[in-house]
Amino acid sequence: MKLAVCDDQSEQALYVKKLINKWAESRNEKCAVEIFENAEAFLFEYEENRAYDVIVLDIQMKKMNGIELAEIIRQHDTNVQIVFMSGYSDYIAKGYDVAALHYLMKPVSEEKFFEVLDKARHKLALHKHYILFSGCGCEFKTAAEDIMYAEAVLHYICIHTISEIFKVKMTMTELEKRLKTDFVRCHRSYIANIRYIHSITRTEITLDNGERLPVSNNKYNLVNREFLRYYRG
Repeated sequence: MKLAVCDDQSEQALYVKKLINKWAESRNEKCAVEIFENAEAFLFEYEENRAYDVIVLDIQMKKMNGIELAEIIRQHDTNVQIVFMSGYSDYIAKGYDVAALHYLMKPVSEEKFFEVLDKARHKLALHKHYILFSGCGCEFKTAAEDIMYAEAVLHYICIHTISEIFKVKMTMTELEKRLKTDFVRCHRSYIANIRYIHSITRTEITLDNGERLPVSNNKYNLVNREFLRYYRG
């Protein structure tokens, strides 16, 4: 999951990030967390990268507050899970207006925050991006998020997911168009899901499960840039 924390109190933002990492470890969930010191900083990044799963917003911020920021976010994304934090209960009704997942009162308790993240993960699973494939004489679907990488083999593509491997008859270019922005073409014959990349060198990618994929000379800068962007938090 990719999360953003927007809070102009740095200590609070770091505390929330610490809770997220603790939750991720306890749930065996892989999370990338980015911190933004105000709404304007978040919007600057959001213009280029909108691939967030959960956004934790402080309400009382200078200039643009969390409610106003959430209204802008909802103009672009109806599925991202928004969680508000505040020391006051005055804005609870406003949270419903932007379909917020939850309204947490400060100081944020670990137990309650974990419950909210569990709920967010469940809702995100309901909105997974599924891709329909044709192969082996049947139609079948798989969640894009579960695809670790794809490999071109002769006239087929082998799709490697977290639980199985299957073949489809299509081109890598066709597959690229159907995948989300979390994927990167690292080689003429390979597309990798960034969320499963553990490390990168100029010649290869190592995945979390230890598998290695080749990196073309002319693809290294692109792969490295996208990897850093995804995990910049």
